[in-house]
Amino acid sequence: MIILTGADGASQYPLEGLAPSAYSITHDYDGLDTLQFEISSEHPQYDKLAEELRVEAQGRYYLIKGMCERRGGTTTVDCALDLSALQARFYMTYNHSEMRLQDVLAEVLPEGWQAQGGTQVTDLHKLELERVTAYDILQECMEIYGVVYDWDNKRRIVRVIVPENAQPTGIYITDELNLRSVTFTGESTDLVTRLYPYGKDGLSIVSVNEGTEFIEDFSYTNRVICATWEDRDCEDPQLLKDRALEQLKRLAVPRRSYELDVVDLAKMDPRYSQLKLGLYDKVLFMDDRRHRKEEHQVVEYVEYPLMPEKNVVTLSSVPEKITGVFQSTIKEIKEELQSGHTKLNEVVRDLDATTSRLTETYTKGETEVLLQSQITQAADVIRTEVAETYATGKELERESSRIDQRIEQITLSAQKTGGDNLVAGSSGRLGLEDWVTEGQVTTDTSSETYRQTAAGGGFILAGGADTSGAMRQYIKTVPGGQYAWYFKYKLEVGLQTEAAVAFGRPVEEITPTDEWVERTGSFIAQSEETEVSFACQNGVLAVADIIVKAGLVCTAWQQSRGEVEAGGVTVNRRGLQVDVEGDPFAVQIDNKQFLVQNKDTGKDVVYLTKDDALIARLTAQEELTVQRYENPVSALRIIPMESGAFFVIND
Repeated sequence: MIILTGADGASQYPLEGLAPSAYSITHDYDGLDTLQFEISSEHPQYDKLAEELRVEAQGRYYLIKGMCERRGGTTTVDCALDLSALQARFYMTYNHSEMRLQDVLAEVLPEGWQAQGGTQVTDLHKLELERVTAYDILQECMEIYGVVYDWDNKRRIVRVIVPENAQPTGIYITDELNLRSVTFTGESTDLVTRLYPYGKDGLSIVSVNEGTEFIEDFSYTNRVICATWEDRDCEDPQLLKDRALEQLKRLAVPRRSYELDVVDLAKMDPRYSQLKLGLYDKVLFMDDRRHRKEEHQVVEYVEYPLMPEKNVVTLSSVPEKITGVFQSTIKEIKEELQSGHTKLNEVVRDLDATTSRLTETYTKGETEVLLQSQITQAADVIRTEVAETYATGKELERESSRIDQRIEQITLSAQKTGGDNLVAGSSGRLGLEDWVTEGQVTTDTSSETYRQTAAGGGFILAGGADTSGAMRQYIKTVPGGQYAWYFKYKLEVGLQTEAAVAFGRPVEEITPTDEWVERTGSFIAQSEETEVSFACQNGVLAVADIIVKAGLVCTAWQQSRGEVEAGGVTVNRRGLQVDVEGDPFAVQIDNKQFLVQNKDTGKDVVYLTKDDALIARLTAQEELTVQRYENPVSALRIIPMESGAFFVIND
């Protein structure tokens, strides 16, 4: 049974009566299980479902990540394993020269969590990571140490699994016993038969490999196919060779996989318990069509808890690579990875602007197709920009993942104005009208802040010794609701500097840093209004990318609801402004005035209110009439003629 936890974090709602065939759990090779189920809009608990709420299924916690309601009243709900506890701690840098996996786990796992099985991995590896959470660090360790995890998040246990150490189970997969159908896939695109391994500082295996720099494996083909492979942390030639042999063992044969429609006899009948299948199990598959008998490993297992006869198992003859990208492990990287963080901010900001303009132009119906096409093109532009900025390998994968998350957020918010940010005027580019300020507070749109922040602007509080600055605003919240927050900051200190931030209560100290640092967290709202505040005394606090949104996790800045700032066009609750850099005119429209101003002279060109009107120059080509409101009597008319003009008074 699936149990939903309500928005208050305590109420429990069993989701009974779900269709057995529409409730499945996918156990993936990387340990990040996903849950999917379908529910009718008539279900008594349907209205309680919402994104980021927790559900429990088969003893694990998941978070609702997507809901797709279809015509006919059925909604598909997609959920991801709840690992938000690992994303609450942020590391600006995480560097260790030699580290065992068990030590990494002990250091980064949240309080109350425990690791099992980490001691079976004894290798020492270097970790050099920047701007990561505990979750990012452990995901990186999967590839570095060659492990996967089993996340028992309800009991706060992570089990370390080394798939290569799995022993054959003795289970046979055959047509006669438990196999219904087979989908076979074979690929040899990345086939390698001669591998040149290199370690730290160009270390080779010549000294332990009879004077040659390469190893070979012609078990599948006798053609020579060369590639290089690097293990930049390895300083031992023999260890380098041993690891290279394991790599070549994978690369020297085609990648073959079978998706099997298997009768899960062990789940259906206890008498067949010896045929139980699980993720990473090694089984013997009898392929009668190709007359082969090969050992395969279970790399994915789709489980239907209420209908085990539908279970689907995917086997592979080649052990999976955690990243799924073989090219990155065999291609020699000759370029230094560039930071690219600045470029990412600029591209994301451009896509925000594009989305905002599209939102104003397109709404429903046929134009949705064009809207989605435009967003997809913009997403492709981002991927192209990053491909030009980054080389290959792990850094590109991490940045691509971050961009995909940004694209998902942009796509989801493309149908509405602005974003999900509850903080108004958070970019600094809209001035200080949304904030209550005390002391010295200014907006900051300098080029350095523009490059380093997603919003392209921010705020400066205080300004040095003997000065102070504070800013605050109240956002609307639902009592008992879960909210996440995020911001970036720099803090230059002097004597007795004090700086603090508060999202409701309690107040948290802001620590000094010369570089931009990200801060994240969450809180449960206590009232219908929550105070967001920043304060600094005897220092200089720069703060930007401020966001509060409903949910448990918040990692990227968005504009506020009903607020758009894009390409010199600003739309918020106060009205609309058009002020493009380099243009001589600026326009402001709100509920009090319509104003066109010449920025070069500082003079108003057009100024209209409910009481007054000013037009710098006016030309009437046919006729000009001046009269009282809705009263043509005693009007003044000026009628141009070929040789002059008629003035008609008291017309």
